[in-house]
Amino acid sequence: MIQIKSLSQKEVKSFFERTTNDFNEFMDSGYVDTFSKKLSENAKFVVCYDENDEICGLIAFYMNNQKFAYLTHVSICSEQRGKGLFTKMLHFLENYAIDSCYKVIRLEVNKLNINAQNVYKKVGFSIVEESEKSWFMEKNLRCSQVMDT
Repeated sequence: MIQIKSLSQKEVKSFFERTTNDFNEFMDSGYVDTFSKKLSENAKFVVCYDENDEICGLIAFYMNNQKFAYLTHVSICSEQRGKGLFTKMLHFLENYAIDSCYKVIRLEVNKLNINAQNVYKKVGFSIVEESEKSWFMEKNLRCSQVMDT
């Protein structure tokens, strides 16, 4: 089941603790506390649950800028990778963004994270800007683009 919802800091932190092996900065527990608090207070989430009703995938995003929706964090539990879950969750977010009159989804990805860059390119994102350590990527949305989820 995929849905858009708010999550408590406890829910976000618990999920991060299950997926910290993907993000070196998460090894510092202080970072996990700070980041999970920030997201729970300011972001919305596309959340996917497994058959045990546990979160197995999460996209955190902001829609506080009328120029674009901003995808700020993506995590998929290792046992769920390679099953198309990210694509399904992204399509769910795209439909939500279109319904909310957004035309662009933007994200930032570390230049060293080649796997994520390739996934984002595969689903239609392109590089629009760079910083010293990151690429900024965007995907344009069109109302006719609404997809089945």
